[in-house]
Amino acid sequence: MASLYKYISSLRSPKKEIELSPIFKLDVICFAEIFDRLSLDELHKFGQTCKKSQQIAGDYFQCTYKSTEIRCATDGLNAYSYIFCSVQLNGFNRYIQKLSIYGNRNENENDINVFDCMRSNCVDSLRHIQFVDVAMTKKSVNSIRKLLKKVNILEIDTCTMDGKLYQHLLKCCKQLKRLSVRRFGGNIKWLTKHYPALEHLELYQIGFKIDHLKVFFERNQSVHSFAVDANCLWQNEQSIMDANFELDDLIVDINGWEFHIESICKLLNRFFEKRFYRRLYLYAPYIDEESTAEIASVHGLEKLFLTSHIAYGIALPIFANLKQMSFRSCPEFIEIESFAEKLASLERVHFGQATFSDVLLFIGRLVTLNTIKVDHFKNAHDFNHTLDLKTMNEQRKALCDASKIIVYVEETIYLNTKWITMPEMTNELSQIEIQRNDSCEWSHHFEYNRRTF
Repeated sequence: MASLYKYISSLRSPKKEIELSPIFKLDVICFAEIFDRLSLDELHKFGQTCKKSQQIAGDYFQCTYKSTEIRCATDGLNAYSYIFCSVQLNGFNRYIQKLSIYGNRNENENDINVFDCMRSNCVDSLRHIQFVDVAMTKKSVNSIRKLLKKVNILEIDTCTMDGKLYQHLLKCCKQLKRLSVRRFGGNIKWLTKHYPALEHLELYQIGFKIDHLKVFFERNQSVHSFAVDANCLWQNEQSIMDANFELDDLIVDINGWEFHIESICKLLNRFFEKRFYRRLYLYAPYIDEESTAEIASVHGLEKLFLTSHIAYGIALPIFANLKQMSFRSCPEFIEIESFAEKLASLERVHFGQATFSDVLLFIGRLVTLNTIKVDHFKNAHDFNHTLDLKTMNEQRKALCDASKIIVYVEETIYLNTKWITMPEMTNELSQIEIQRNDSCEWSHHFEYNRRTF
């Protein structure tokens, strides 16, 4: 009777609605303008104030910090970058899509604690997991079995597994689209299995001749992209030539083969003529002008990452179809006038390090260019450095028929420029836009996606 009376009373006195703060009457565009001027740490703190602010800030975080490296440790989730070193992001656990686990293969119990942390923190949006130097056990992998069912991208780098890789890990990843296996010394029979959703495979320093490579390609017709080091490619030429298979993209790291570039280039051209691939992405050292000319002669080359520093005064060959190029640091070109003709199709360029003058060189000469990413500006000696957007915009406008360019920069430079320059110039910048580096998903492979320059 008492419980019935309590129920009737609750119907007579409806709960009072909680009145939201006036700030939540702002629309999404207004919040985006505010968040564009906050650091990641400040954005996270804003999200900690209440559930509503967590949702708004979390949605912005998910869209803006797409490529931020977030590591799972025993103390929670932490973001790392060149600028902020470490920012705790436990409050954004529902919005994190990519997570890295760095372990010590000699301390299995500590690794298990990290797995437990991942299981308890990441339950909603996690789609990309990276294991680096982790001793994976049946127990630790089993603890995240539910998470693995949702994973689209899996990277295994310098890890060990006390069991069969397919049976205890890969078999759990029902929605796996991209798989990267680097420096894994275990049994490679997992290559004989069928992966229904797989689109990309990366193999790096996992051995020499791989007897199962032909079988893998023929059983996994959904795979259209393959990343591999030159040694593996060379050792398995016959298996690849015999496979009845065609790729859209082949990505090859030829570092370590500096004195065999001509042979590797000829091999790649044979693969192209056999129609093993349509488009090529090369990670290559700069040796001399002759070697670079050999690289330029490879059929289907659309993306090039020059991994070594380039000497002063090089003469670039003509890269007729090159759409994307990456440098450790920008070379000092002598042939400025012919520079634009040799890279006439370039759309995206990435610098490990560059000066403002380097960026202006590309902005003012390459008509098709639409994206520039700079990991670190050499001349940014303090935390008050800003970009001269007006000069960049004028250079671009002076180039006839040039497309608009988005420039991705370090967070401190982005914020300084936003606070100091942008308010008075928003309507003037028709050809230049700046964004945070972490909002740019630049698709690097092998270890280069974690390498600092």
